[in-house]
Amino acid sequence: MGKVITIGEVLSDFIPAEKGYKLNEIEEFIRKPGGDPLNVSASISRLGGKSKFIGKVGQDAFGEYLLDVLNH
Repeated sequence: MGKVITIGEVLSDFIPAEKGYKLNEIEEFIRKPGGDPLNVSASISRLGGKSKFIGKVGQDAFGEYLLDVLNH
């Protein structure tokens, strides 16, 4: 398998902690890193391939969270 470089967005997905409720009824969310380029890069790595992700993150709490996840 060759090397793959993905370029684009990385973002925080907020997934409802409970299913079966309307969005305005949900009080808790689970935060997960996301964004198509990041997901593709991570999947390739899990399958044994070599990948790199190129993107930017904000200088805020969300950016700090994403950098922490990406660096571990």
